[in-house]
Amino acid sequence: MNTLHFPRFLAVTLAALLSLIPAGTSIAATSPPEVFRFDINQTQTLNLCGFPIVRQDVGTLVIQDHYDSDGNFVFENVIFSNWRITFTNPDNGKSVSSVRAYNERFIQYDDGSYRVVSAGLVAHLVIPGKGVVAANVGIISVTFDASDTPIST
Repeated sequence: MNTLHFPRFLAVTLAALLSLIPAGTSIAATSPPEVFRFDINQTQTLNLCGFPIVRQDVGTLVIQDHYDSDGNFVFENVIFSNWRITFTNPDNGKSVSSVRAYNERFIQYDDGSYRVVSAGLVAHLVIPGKGVVAANVGIISVTFDASDTPIST
């Protein structure tokens, strides 16, 4: 039986994320990041399937802003913590849920360009008797120029 060792998985994931930061980019900050926490309990009705679906997001959004020793913004982490998404059909009360373990990093460069790196589990939807019906997991990295045009993925 194969067992996933969490410390090894964490180290590999961290190494992958750090490899996306270009050489010469300073990510060290001399002071702790500014941290903002928002408890989220948001419900919205979507009409994407030809019938209404109620989506509820519950969790904590943690935003960490990092600055260099001169007080210049370097990067921001947005962490979805203790997050659960539930989709419910209001006509029959049936629902499907997923946890969200997800991090977005925004890295600002001196020339005004920036990189957005998204990593983790966005959603993993399983319907009993049907199996996995949707999954969004992995790493997405896009670099934008100073005018917000994507220049690399």
